[in-house]
Amino acid sequence: MTTSASSFDIAIHGAGFVGRTLALLLALQDLRVALIADETKSAVAKDIRAFSLNPASKDVLERVHAWPLGEAVTPVYCMEVFGDAGGELVFDDAGHAPDAALNWIVDVPALEAVLKEQVSREPRVACLTEGDALEAKLHVVCEGRTSRMVNKLGITMDTIRYPQHAVAARLICELPHDNAARQWFTERGEVLALLPMQGREVALVWSLESERAKEMLIASDTDFTTLLEASCHKALGAMTLASHRALWPLMLTRMKPWTGGSASMGEQGHGVWVLAGDAAHAMHPLAGQGLNAGLGDAALLAQTLKDVQGDSPLFHPTQTQLTRALRSYARARQAAIAPMVGVTDGLHLLFARDSNVFARARNLGMSWLNRASSIKKFLIKQAQ
Repeated sequence: MTTSASSFDIAIHGAGFVGRTLALLLALQDLRVALIADETKSAVAKDIRAFSLNPASKDVLERVHAWPLGEAVTPVYCMEVFGDAGGELVFDDAGHAPDAALNWIVDVPALEAVLKEQVSREPRVACLTEGDALEAKLHVVCEGRTSRMVNKLGITMDTIRYPQHAVAARLICELPHDNAARQWFTERGEVLALLPMQGREVALVWSLESERAKEMLIASDTDFTTLLEASCHKALGAMTLASHRALWPLMLTRMKPWTGGSASMGEQGHGVWVLAGDAAHAMHPLAGQGLNAGLGDAALLAQTLKDVQGDSPLFHPTQTQLTRALRSYARARQAAIAPMVGVTDGLHLLFARDSNVFARARNLGMSWLNRASSIKKFLIKQAQ
């Protein structure tokens, strides 16, 4: 698409998963969108992560025809969570129907490829670089937690850095995973998750004390898999690495405020901005809700702007209308995300306490919850 800068309704800063999805949602509403990528980011090795996506995220991606197909998606029919002293919690779906899965494990490169393809086909979305001059009625910042725009706007960042790093890898297992996602908590607050993929492949997310994580990154393949097999009690038998290993720090981030106005967004136009995705929030990956939260932001923000637009074919809200609507969006999303942030942070702190009393209590609590079917159903509904 070729267009003048003045013709944009929305400028999205950040062409990641949330940014691309939001651009496609807004294009469905006939809005003219500038999708701005940060060209300063260097190329990295193939992304070996896998996302755990819930039904709400699946619905959003299907709406913009960006849900991957075939072997890129694996349904999860059972989730097993293990404590450090015998505690166990199981969520399952006995029906094993494809449309009744608890969630889906999605290959990250596959999702990225289909989103890029859909954006390239959309004439109402212009893909630009950070250096391009533009004007827009609203700027959406979703560059991630290292966003330059967040710093530029002077947004307050409340960050808790966990004494952990996450190690990711792909592995082939001796035993079938049976479409079950498995997670182990240790007495040091470390979390090991094995996510089912096609065949006998699993995606690993292993949150470890930072020094131990760095050691795992450089350990020999044999030493790494031996320690991994021991940590998950050989639940899937012998394991063979099927990828390189990746490492990243873990943190809990909250931004204040989520929306506002600033002359730094441009001398012309409203200069109104709003946050979405990891630019607004980041949480511990133990619940696998990071992208689900970001796609929830995109869905509600698109609906909020649709309501502002009303029946008009043009997007010309007053600054007061836009500001009021964006504040409502921010309050709604903060309220929706707060419980999950509390759960993930609370679980991390609970299992990080090295005490027999805490160990007994947390494992008894898991076992009690495992017998409370009505509460488990409620928790599943909340996560979805």
